[in-house]
This record gives sequence, structure tokens and C-alpha cells, in this order.
Amino acid sequence: MLKAIFWYEVHPGSGVDFILDYLLNNDEGKFLPDESFTKTTFLGVVAKLGEIDPIIVEYAPSWPLDKIAKVDLAILRLGIYELLFNEDVPTLVAINEAVELAKEFGDKSSSQFVNGVLSGLAKSRSIL
Repeated sequence: MLKAIFWYEVHPGSGVDFILDYLLNNDEGKFLPDESFTKTTFLGVVAKLGEIDPIIVEYAPSWPLDKIAKVDLAILRLGIYELLFNEDVPTLVAINEAVELAKEFGDKSSSQFVNGVLSGLAKSRSIL
């Protein structure tokens, strides 16, 4: 799913249907635990970008969106979507998963950055 969100950021002209089809119908699809969750979450992130991106700007004011590493931006978008728009994902799980993704795919400071943004958001919205 992170790959789909990243891909959408880097190649928005690809279209969500193409990205989902590629993700679900190639070798990677067999590693996805829940196709429905993947589709719902990816499409939800894309649909809510207009609400998610201003939140990133608010909680990372020193980092304009175009200066945030693309992988960190994708992780933040996913994390914020799960925190605010997916009631099935507990707050701490959403933050922890995002931090782990940042450790695996980001640079050495990505996990701290992602944790700071998501924890700040969760605390201010009283969901932590």
C-alpha cells in the first residue's frame, strides 16, 4: 500500500486504477494480506489528500510539502489517513506502523520526523 501511495505521488498521471491493478495483479499482490483493506486505504488516502496535506503542513511547519522526502510524505499521508479516517486502526498502531515504515524505507531521521508529526497530531486531537 505504501508503494501505491508513493507511486501516486511520483507519477500522479498513472491513475489510481492503473496503480491498484499493477499492485494487486503482479507478484506483489500475493504478499498483501487483505486486498479490500489495501484498495480502501489507498483510495481513501487519495480522496482525502486535500485534507491530509494541510495537516502535514500544520504539524511540520518547517517543511514545505515539496521539501519532504517522497517516501516520508507517503508514510505521513498513510499514517494521517489511518489516524483520522480509519476507525478500525487504533491510534498507537497507526503511529507505530508509520514509524516502522519510516525506519525501513526512509533515511536515518525519517522515523523521528514521522513520529513527531503523527504524535503531535494525535495529542492535539486528543486521540492519543
